[in-house]
Amino acid sequence: MSIPQIGLLFTINWVYPFYAALVLNGHRIAVVMPAYNAEATLARTLSELDRDLIDEVVLVDDASTDETVALAGRLGLKPISHERNLGYGGNQKTCYRRALELGADIIVMVHPDYQYSPLLVPAMASMIAYGEYDLVLGSRILAQSPVARGMPRYKYAANRFLTLAENIVLRQKLSEYHTGLRAFSRSLLAAVPFERNSDDFVFDNQILVQSLAAGARIGELSCPTRYQADSSSINLRRSIRYGVGVLQTSVQYRLHQRRLLVRINEGHENGPFLHGADHLQGGRLHSENHVGVADQLLAIANECHVFEGSVGQLDAICRTRLHVQLGAELGQFRYD
Repeated sequence: MSIPQIGLLFTINWVYPFYAALVLNGHRIAVVMPAYNAEATLARTLSELDRDLIDEVVLVDDASTDETVALAGRLGLKPISHERNLGYGGNQKTCYRRALELGADIIVMVHPDYQYSPLLVPAMASMIAYGEYDLVLGSRILAQSPVARGMPRYKYAANRFLTLAENIVLRQKLSEYHTGLRAFSRSLLAAVPFERNSDDFVFDNQILVQSLAAGARIGELSCPTRYQADSSSINLRRSIRYGVGVLQTSVQYRLHQRRLLVRINEGHENGPFLHGADHLQGGRLHSENHVGVADQLLAIANECHVFEGSVGQLDAICRTRLHVQLGAELGQFRYD
């Protein structure tokens, strides 16, 4: 290799990380990996991540019984280990919490079981970085046949049924809701109360519906998937429980949108949706200050636990706890 070629190679290697950062509009990218017994596939997954584009890789191990944590350390990661198994949803909560703490602007979830392509991270991140979307899903359905790629036919049938039902109830046109490859903007993750969600697999669906309730702009891109012996999967019993949870979440969202039920009482478990006055505008969370209705709300709270309809622009979900606070200026209140 000649000296000019060596110089060119050195320049490319030195300049590319800075160029890559500029390509994504100066955003910090974090990839989060909820791991459980991923020793066999973790190295392959990491090898396809573009580390020049990605600022942080957060791996959270959910009390694996194999050598996932040890391998992650050898591969240069600093894994977070749960002392006990918290479930798939509980794992994601730790992932997103840590990514936000690290100051990530875009958070991409990639399963370490190598079922979804890590090569799509830059494309998904760019769809958010330039302000087109708040949430991007890697769809196994768009422009391909997942069955031909190894998806069991019963899973494909369940996917199609649940997606059709959700599109009807939620009034959306997504190709699927059940992919494990997804990217979020920081403002969206900060807006949705994902800590209230289930620790089980239905967390995936709940956070999507929370995003819809927040007014998030959702995009999709086609994602090739791999169904291999070492890819993760859930058994039939948990699949049925997941399906029931998906339908229940959709019904809750519809009630929320139609303002049929508003629970106003202290001490009840918080519901899974947004604070009533919160919504996204241009990728940022805004809270409306409803003035002049606090006295009405207090009267309602004293008289009943379930209120049908809405007061002014009040927008709350069944089981959401509402605290009315009277401050220096009468009529101001907030949601906790």
